[in-house]
Amino acid sequence: MDARLPGRPTSSAYADSYLQRTYPGSLDCVEEMVEIMKDKKSSYDATGHWALDAYSHYPWRKSHQKNQTRDFRKFAIAAYHEERLVSEYRQKLFDSSEVAKFLRTALGAWLSSFLKPGKTEYEFPDTCQRTARRRRPQFDIEDVIENNDRIAYITKGLGV
Repeated sequence: MDARLPGRPTSSAYADSYLQRTYPGSLDCVEEMVEIMKDKKSSYDATGHWALDAYSHYPWRKSHQKNQTRDFRKFAIAAYHEERLVSEYRQKLFDSSEVAKFLRTALGAWLSSFLKPGKTEYEFPDTCQRTARRRRPQFDIEDVIENNDRIAYITKGLGV
């Protein structure tokens, strides 16, 4: 008796089904990112996706990729997840933390000092509403850690 075994599923098949099930329409975004990456590989032009443009441990512009379609897709999926996760929590962080507001304001002021004449204020590439906190808030780091742990425990318990 001759038995036919099903083909061995690839990790990309699992990643695709997970993405599509969890975030409908995400595969279209990933494919679009791959096409942009192919177009921008030899230059350092912005892709429009901060997780790909930031200098990080994702060296997708290096020439070591033998199979761009396969390799770029892995970078695109990682960047998609990073952009998605960050966008889900960033505004909540700025709304709830005076320290985060102050750090963002201070970073924005520092980055603004490098702008060309004519531009007055650095614009962050995310979609967060403007937050400003000019004066350093007084805080006890132990209280901050305890409060963050408490919020994380409550959020996890609520399934948020």
